[in-house]
Amino acid sequence: MVCQECVFGFFYDPVKMGISVASLALSVLFFVLMRRQAEPRRKTLLIYAHLFTLIFPVVFYIFTNSCIRISGAGFCNSLKPALTIFLVTLLASVIMGYLLTPLMLRISPRTSRVTNHRLEGFVEAESSKLGMRKPSLHLIDTAKPIAFCVSIFRPRIYVSIGMADLLSKKELEAVLLHEVGHLKHHSSWLKFSTYLHRLASPFSVFTDFNSVFRQAEREADAFAVAGQGTAKHLLGAKRKVEEFERCC
Repeated sequence: MVCQECVFGFFYDPVKMGISVASLALSVLFFVLMRRQAEPRRKTLLIYAHLFTLIFPVVFYIFTNSCIRISGAGFCNSLKPALTIFLVTLLASVIMGYLLTPLMLRISPRTSRVTNHRLEGFVEAESSKLGMRKPSLHLIDTAKPIAFCVSIFRPRIYVSIGMADLLSKKELEAVLLHEVGHLKHHSSWLKFSTYLHRLASPFSVFTDFNSVFRQAEREADAFAVAGQGTAKHLLGAKRKVEEFERCC
């Protein structure tokens, strides 16, 4: 059973409760602001502000509760380490997922650097126009037409061999521009942050993450269309990928 002195000692302390309630109120405020924010970088910052202020009362309880009484079931004595282990495990899983994803892609035998200097030059020219760090370009050894980007540590764009074989020169350039657009708008970081939000926040049930992803795709599409001055090649690439997925 839970030690009542342990719990009540925290909840009846006006200073501790005031800090905890203020933190939760800020968490709700950051959540509301996050839902209204459209700009990806600010939205991402608000996600982390929301999560920090949401989890802070739990951490605050762990490190300010001085109860040492052992209850009949030993629950009170083990509450702090149990909560600490939970938070450390959650943090470790997030960090490992964040760090291991790009590492696994880099060491995978199915990925390799693109040796096509024309494509590398195209990506470098487009990224330099934005003042961005040049993304490295990588091939994935699969017939399925896929393309994505990663911005952790350094920007990288991945395109499958199937995608490169399926599309024309201009259509492939449209896909590369689309991925540069994602890097420009920090979409991969936002996607990771929304995953973390789903994992850690009960407020995530009130958030339409699909609309966030659709907005990111629209912005990347708009960047590609603006770069080529026409939507023809991007639409052609999407049509071919959809036809491939239907038949294969």
